[in-house]
Amino acid sequence: MHQTSLAALAATIAAILSVLSFMNSNAPAKVDLGKSALAVQITEMDKRYTARMDTLDKQLDRIEVRADKADERLRRIEARLESIDAKLDRVLESPKRR
Repeated sequence: MHQTSLAALAATIAAILSVLSFMNSNAPAKVDLGKSALAVQITEMDKRYTARMDTLDKQLDRIEVRADKADERLRRIEARLESIDAKLDRVLESPKRR
């Protein structure tokens, strides 16, 4: 009878180990499922942010082009004003010479 209870105990321990082994083998699959859902969410979020950043980059490019054009117009205006200033200086100096 003593051998029977040892055999039953060994069978119980083997059953417990097999259940633990089965649970352990399924745990990574459950974790992977959770990770894959998270990975999909992160990928979708990355796509949205990438698209938004691309849109902002295009808008900044257009703003830079407009700023460059405005800067060029201001340089031309400044050149004209300097020319007008030089002409005024010449006109104002000419009566002094007479």
